[in-house]
Amino acid sequence: MDREHSATGSPARSVKDPRSPASSQAGWDDRSWPRGAPVHCDGRVARLATTPDRYGQVRLEWADGSKTAFVRVTALRRAAEVDWERARQEEAERREQRSLEQSARALELRSGGAPPPRGAGGPMALTSERDLKIAFEMLDERREGALDRGQARSWLRCAGWCVPDEELDEMLAGVGVSRGRGVAHPPRTKWGLKNLVEVLNQNRHRENSSVEALQAALRRLAHQRGKIPRERLVEFTTQEHDLTKANLDEVLASLGLASANVLDCDSLAVRVMERVCNPPSVLDFNSFGH
Repeated sequence: MDREHSATGSPARSVKDPRSPASSQAGWDDRSWPRGAPVHCDGRVARLATTPDRYGQVRLEWADGSKTAFVRVTALRRAAEVDWERARQEEAERREQRSLEQSARALELRSGGAPPPRGAGGPMALTSERDLKIAFEMLDERREGALDRGQARSWLRCAGWCVPDEELDEMLAGVGVSRGRGVAHPPRTKWGLKNLVEVLNQNRHRENSSVEALQAALRRLAHQRGKIPRERLVEFTTQEHDLTKANLDEVLASLGLASANVLDCDSLAVRVMERVCNPPSVLDFNSFGH
């Protein structure tokens, strides 16, 4: 019997390896799947880093430049060039956002001041070692090399702290306290620059108020309404705090609200906290009245 025929007389059929080129590469050649072609894979857009091998496998390149292990081309769907360009643009935006976040964290670590209020979204400006030393020297009018309680509070506010005075006092009381048993010291009444820097370092992880807390406080002041009259702010700040109407006018001018008679509580809180993080310069102050 002819070896090329089976017992029934039919041509013999050879059993093919499913991984052989003839069975796996049909329809997946270099022409239909060239290197660089955009494809969909697992819900993401990539492009071919290689052409299909003899087993119909390719490597993919993602928009971030990383490459995959070999995957079967049967798991891929064709994509358009616009899909690939969109994926690259989205990756570039993610990379830029990550870079901005890393820069912000680095600035915050380098800053010697208070942590930014929650919701303000930025590190404290003008709180470098040099800035804080200048603030100390300006407050130390008698050149004693130390600040009293009121001056020390002011220095902490220069460093960006915007919590109540009682909380500042608690922070000031915690510096230089001996942990030994049976040792009693009178309360401190003066703080040198080194002491105050220690206060900052000890409280670096303490929460420094928040936009939400200020919004709630303004709404309470406005009798739970969303807007507050300017005169209500004047009344509160001049009666309850050591401020004048002129002081409040300067603050509102620095927020771009010099002529506003009615203020939105939520918007005002956001602006105040942003200004806490980025206080105006002397030149800015000189321009507010013009």
